Amino acid sequence: MLSLLLIICSSYTVMLVLLGLFPLLAYALFRYYSMQDYSKQYLTSFKFAPKFDGVYTLFAPFPVVVLSDYEAIKEAFLDRGDDFAARPVSVVTDQIFTYAPNSGVINSNGDQWREQRRVALSILRDFGLGKNIMEEQVLSSVREYLEHLDNMSNKERIDFHWPIQMMTGNIINDILFGYRYKYDDCDKIVTYVEDFKNHNIGMLQWFIGLVSSPEIAVGMAAPTLLKIPFIRRYCLDKHRENMLKQVSEYVVDNVQQCLAGYNSTRYTIIDCFSTEDEPTCFVHAYKQRMQGNSYLDDVNLISTCNDFFQAGQETTTTTLRWAMLYLALNQDAQVRCYIRW
Repeated sequence: MLSLLLIICSSYTVMLVLLGLFPLLAYALFRYYSMQDYSKQYLTSFKFAPKFDGVYTLFAPFPVVVLSDYEAIKEAFLDRGDDFAARPVSVVTDQIFTYAPNSGVINSNGDQWREQRRVALSILRDFGLGKNIMEEQVLSSVREYLEHLDNMSNKERIDFHWPIQMMTGNIINDILFGYRYKYDDCDKIVTYVEDFKNHNIGMLQWFIGLVSSPEIAVGMAAPTLLKIPFIRRYCLDKHRENMLKQVSEYVVDNVQQCLAGYNSTRYTIIDCFSTEDEPTCFVHAYKQRMQGNSYLDDVNLISTCNDFFQAGQETTTTTLRWAMLYLALNQDAQVRCYIRW
């Protein structure tokens, strides 16, 4: 009886201590995050990197080791690349940043990641990656872009945003799904890109919005709390719904359309001939390779296509727009580019 009483008293004391520390913890988190601007992370590096020789830990809200020194980056990713090949695993990452947990090529890990990466690279090489075939595919989209610009009536005021967005999107769309959009009939891909932005899910904007929101910080720092229904709803489920509805819906629809009527049956001894259709896009080739490979399935196919679009669409468009502005404002740099070309 006495031992039971002591256990109850000690548990009660621990609870009181934790409750007393909670306000201090909340204040510390508030002070810490108020010192950072997640939309300008480079300022955080400028602030902390010199103090810690280019290697420091940033709590966002879980600890992240930041390498901002060239030698440290070289050692980590070149000399010891295998040690840094994995991705951080969390409930939030698996549920919000990916179509399905541990799938695709960006947020998967281990053998799953290695196989998805191997198959994706193999398919892309078959379609001409690193060869003139792929280069011609890119140049063809560039020619359509230049033709569209040439047909514009008002050349005094041109917004390059959507023409460049279409050029980039068409290259990715052609490789993945086997078709391109016309510049005067591109509502689907325009809606897809706009949904990225309107719902704060577009690449960098999406990431900044997530990691800087209090509810996501709670989910990352204390995933156990996600078992509580109302916390899970605001920390996880609403962001998950946006991911599936606004981002993945476009990719899912295109994958289903590509596979409709496509015959991926391989060569059989009984038939004595191959009954498979020749793959004309990434989706066809991936579907063809599913047979006999347990790592490949429809979920990973959708996740991989999703990853390609998210990794290549907005980033490439933003880089090209920045380059055009820079070259327009720096004519000498433009001349040097012409000379080197």
